[in-house]
Amino acid sequence: YCGKWSMWGTSKTGEHRFTRHLCKSYRCSYCGPRKRRRLRWRLADLANRHSLDRMLTLTVVPSELPYDADPITFVRSKVWQDMRVYIARHHPGKTAYIAILERHESGVGHLHILVSRYLPQRQISRFSAALGGGPNVWLQSIRVRSVAAYLSKYLTKEQELPPGVRHVTTSRGLTIWPEAHRKDTGGPPPE
Repeated sequence: YCGKWSMWGTSKTGEHRFTRHLCKSYRCSYCGPRKRRRLRWRLADLANRHSLDRMLTLTVVPSELPYDADPITFVRSKVWQDMRVYIARHHPGKTAYIAILERHESGVGHLHILVSRYLPQRQISRFSAALGGGPNVWLQSIRVRSVAAYLSKYLTKEQELPPGVRHVTTSRGLTIWPEAHRKDTGGPPPE
C-alpha cells in the first residue's frame, strides 16, 4: 500500500519532518495516475520541442509471430529496431522518435511512434512486413498542439505489461527525465 511507510528527514530549509514514502509505481492507485500525467506532459513537451508531428503505429499479426518471440516486446525489440536501420539507409539524417508500447486485446504488442520526419506509408508497410511485423501500418500527420491528446490515449490506459518492460522509449538525444540524467552523470542533459 502506497504511503503506508514514512521517512524522517531534513528538508532543504533545514526543518526536520516526516514525509510520506511513495512507491512511484504505475500500478499503484495513488502514484500511477500522477506518474502517467507527469510523463504525458514531459513527452508532449519533448514532441513540441523536436517537432515530432507524425504518428506511426506498428502491429504484429499474432499468427505470424515467431514461436520463441515475446508477443509483447517483439514489435519493439525486433521490428522497430530493424526498421530504424532501413529508415536510416533510405532516408539519411536523424529521425527523432518517441515510442509507446501498448498491449493489444490479442495479447500482442503494438507500438505507437511519434517521428520527426515524413516517411512514405507504402515503404514503411513493406519494411514492416519484411521484418516480421504486420503489413498494415498506420501513419498519419498530427498537429504538434494536439500531441498531448494522442499520447494520453495510450498512456492513461491501465496496462498490464510484464515487470521490467519499458512502456516508453526515445531516440538518442531525447531525455524524458533530464533531472535524473543530470543526477546520474553530473552534467547537463543532452539536447
